[in-house]
Amino acid sequence: PPSLQPSLILYSIYSNSAYGWKGRLFSRLRLHRSDLTAICASTGIHPSDIITQKLRSNPYRPGYIITRDRGRRVIVLTVRGTMSVGDCLTDLKVEEEG
Repeated sequence: PPSLQPSLILYSIYSNSAYGWKGRLFSRLRLHRSDLTAICASTGIHPSDIITQKLRSNPYRPGYIITRDRGRRVIVLTVRGTMSVGDCLTDLKVEEEG
């Protein structure tokens, strides 16, 4: 529906920001010296609106950002997708449900 489109656009920007400055490198956008400035530049949020962030992933523990969207009065949880070999191994992990 058309009413959903603005939210999809906005939160896709949040999703891309979870890759930090490396994500901006692949997007051919202006580079920043830190992940924090890249997140703020991508989303337009103030650094004080980043509640917590952990962009470096570990096996079975993906990178993430939790931010405050003051305009919409919501908390946004953004989980980073696959970016490293370790992420690929996590993606390939299969367990049988018992």
